[in-house]
Amino acid sequence: MTKENSFASFEACLKGGLARPSSTHPRLRVIVPWSALSLHHGLFQTRSHCFSFPKPGFATWCLLLLLLIRNTPAELPLARLQSIFPAGAQIGTSMDVTVEGTDLDDASAMYFSASGISAERKSTNSSGSFAVTISRNVPSGLYEARVVGRFGISNPRFFTVGNLAELKGGSENRSVEKALPVPMNSTVNAVAPVAAADFYKFEAHKDDRILITCQGEPFDSKMRPVMILYDAHGTERDRNRQGGTIDFEAAEDGAYLLEVHDLIFGGGKEFNYRLTITTQPHIDFIFPPARLPGADRQFTIYGRNLPGGEAWGGLLVHGKPLQKLAFATTVPDRDGLTLTVSGPQGVIDVAADFFDYRLPAENGGGSPYPISLASASARLEQEPNNEPSEPQKISVPCEVQGQFYPQDDLDCYEFSAKKGDVFWIEVFSERLGQPTDPFVLVQKVTKNKKGASSVSDVQEMYDSDANIGGAVFRTSSRDPSWRLEATEESTYRLQVRDLFNKHADPSRVYRLSIRREAADFRLVALVMPPPTFENDKREAHVWSAFLRRNDTLLMKVLALRRDNFSGPIELQVTGLPDGARASESLIAEGQNAAWLSITTSDKIADWHGPIQIVGKSKEGKIVRAARGATVEWNVPDYNNEAIQSRLMQELMLATSLDQSPFRIEPEQPGFQTASDSAVSISLRIARSDEFKKSVKFRAYVDAQDNPIKEWEADGPAVETKLELNAKQAKLGVGPHQLHVFAQTSGRIRKVRPEEISSLEAELKKAADERKKQIEERLKLHDVSAIFCSPVFGLNVTPPAAK
Repeated sequence: MTKENSFASFEACLKGGLARPSSTHPRLRVIVPWSALSLHHGLFQTRSHCFSFPKPGFATWCLLLLLLIRNTPAELPLARLQSIFPAGAQIGTSMDVTVEGTDLDDASAMYFSASGISAERKSTNSSGSFAVTISRNVPSGLYEARVVGRFGISNPRFFTVGNLAELKGGSENRSVEKALPVPMNSTVNAVAPVAAADFYKFEAHKDDRILITCQGEPFDSKMRPVMILYDAHGTERDRNRQGGTIDFEAAEDGAYLLEVHDLIFGGGKEFNYRLTITTQPHIDFIFPPARLPGADRQFTIYGRNLPGGEAWGGLLVHGKPLQKLAFATTVPDRDGLTLTVSGPQGVIDVAADFFDYRLPAENGGGSPYPISLASASARLEQEPNNEPSEPQKISVPCEVQGQFYPQDDLDCYEFSAKKGDVFWIEVFSERLGQPTDPFVLVQKVTKNKKGASSVSDVQEMYDSDANIGGAVFRTSSRDPSWRLEATEESTYRLQVRDLFNKHADPSRVYRLSIRREAADFRLVALVMPPPTFENDKREAHVWSAFLRRNDTLLMKVLALRRDNFSGPIELQVTGLPDGARASESLIAEGQNAAWLSITTSDKIADWHGPIQIVGKSKEGKIVRAARGATVEWNVPDYNNEAIQSRLMQELMLATSLDQSPFRIEPEQPGFQTASDSAVSISLRIARSDEFKKSVKFRAYVDAQDNPIKEWEADGPAVETKLELNAKQAKLGVGPHQLHVFAQTSGRIRKVRPEEISSLEAELKKAADERKKQIEERLKLHDVSAIFCSPVFGLNVTPPAAK
């Protein structure tokens, strides 16, 4: 049978028997999970009921648009990137990509986190089109792309570099008859359609083991992929509803059909995905999951289609047999790590250190897999150790590498501690990207005078609930951690299990760290908008670090304290351009956050580049660089919709020659008052002629989320005062940090003053399309914006003696 006849045969077979959702159907029949009743891309979500409803009409969409316009205040322009399409390319090739977002005016360049990826703006009228080139020496993996334009450098979006041929999906393959042909060993970049599905067809040879993956969420996409595979007879062969892998062996030569859609049939540019159909190697997991730094560390890959791989004793992952392949590699020191941003499930924790491992080219290459760094010498779990009365004996400090396998697995360990020993017991599993919920029971083993043993419970270790990042950047985890202090020479027993372990899955690995207490901390810098002045708003916005001349930007720095470290952390910023300075900022003793400001002078130039925020403990014994974090999508109300945020590979800043239309700054860098007294803090105001309206002010102290003072000033004011009573504000004796937000409105143009005359001259002879663009840029736009002061100090002294 020829390839063309094969496709025609199975299309004819499927045409009458498979009625799939498509954009041409007047009604949809769907099953959606229980949630609050809400409108989501034309689908109402209720309890798990099956029901029909008409597609939303023109009036419905108009109403939604009006609501969005009403609830979206105009802001100062800020480059924000919504989508890149395609979101990846093959090593050693070039591909045209389209970028879309907000305020990407004069988009002149793209910035990538890998030096071997470059982009050149296309010589067309569209500023959102670039030719991206991937050098042959760029390793496969996940990188970040940003757009550079008039209003700064945008937030990052993931861009994948792979070793397979890449093609673009279209908008025609919404039915079985128009399924898009996909060559074997290639990747399709596509965007999910609203309330419909995409269809693909491919040829397979008998006995080929074919792996189909669809990357959407959490790789900077809202897409939660559902894949359904049919053979040439119209029989469903397999399906995956969790964004994993379809793994099947072709029973015969011929054509196969694949259906892909979002879990609740959402679609649009925020629902992009990458679909790969391949016979190449696939890594399911690597064991052990962590090793100490050093050369020739031994590991084993467990996966599929591994060249030279051995069958793995009939053990299955999701019902599929795996192979194993031993290898050795060098584990780098922490200082030599590249910044990995996503693990197997897109979860990488700031408290864990990772490096990327790739199969050698002779073994098929492929996507990288993260391996973490151990905290102490590693030991492997040794079965049988699932009886509390026969635990595996270990010497501490150490780190045990284990698996939550088989179903309902219980692993038991026993160690001795001397009087005065202090250990931290911590499990890493969810933070390795595993869908697990580890639990540890700590017990103490004692013997009476007759030598009989008894066991008593000491501690039940559940989730680490501490969330110092609030709704914007959650730091809580299902991985438990606990401090053990031995008051006498004792023997301790640990029972370790996964509370989610209701089916056998050997890929659910864990690290059990039992380490001596060693004070440490990790830092996260949040690039986020200033807080709204509307108390009932629970919004989150994609943001980027951008400063105009005479402008100030605030970043919130979180400190994830580890192993009982409670000391102060001094923050410093490096890499700033000339004309920019950072505030002196300190995360106070026992505190978990502080604000840090970067301020520009009138000497600043157009610039963009990476910066670094470094935290130092007292006397500089501990030095840690902050990881940047970003919100992935705008959220109108985070009480109803969870905020998606992630770490970034680089913390970027952009500056501009544009003048800030409003500025507020303290009269001096520091103030002082007694704890029972009030202080009057003078704040200078500078504003453009188009920003003469009244101003609302809010003052914040340290890292508190609620303002300590609110007041207003009229339009012409060039100075205002913050009247602060230290006693009423409950400010303790010692140094504090203050900053002030100011909300006002005015009008701006999206061009610089020196450009107006040349644009007006061009306007007189421009064609219609160009004329509209120029008129839009010359127009005065009404904006409402929030500006911030630099961070400044307030030293509170004890009350004067009476």
